[in-house]
Amino acid sequence: MAETFIGYDFRHIHHYKEFEVSPQGERVDLDINSQDPQKPGVWTWNSGFQVAARIDSKNKVWYGAMRIPFGAIDPEPPHIGTMLRINLFRCQGPPPDRKLLAWQTPMSKTFHVPEKFGLLMLVDQP
Repeated sequence: MAETFIGYDFRHIHHYKEFEVSPQGERVDLDINSQDPQKPGVWTWNSGFQVAARIDSKNKVWYGAMRIPFGAIDPEPPHIGTMLRINLFRCQGPPPDRKLLAWQTPMSKTFHVPEKFGLLMLVDQP
């Protein structure tokens, strides 16, 4: 499983979007409020994002891609200088020996630590 958490609102950092892709091409998109995990709509939100995945059994690796509409992340159109809070995660292997990997380590038993997200700034093409 590969996961991306993205938030645009720096005043309400506990509200962000979660996107997941599995090696089998399964997808999950969630509208998260980590301070209110039972909020209505978390599981029924549909961002319109697309996934592709492929397993290479011979080399014991899988490839996954996500295509996330920007409007699913931020209601404002993107522009040069747009800042987003983001973190990238990977769950590798089955329990109980599952490995959890992160771009910005949350130092927690859960990935849902928005205070530890990194920053992504949109820039002009070189």
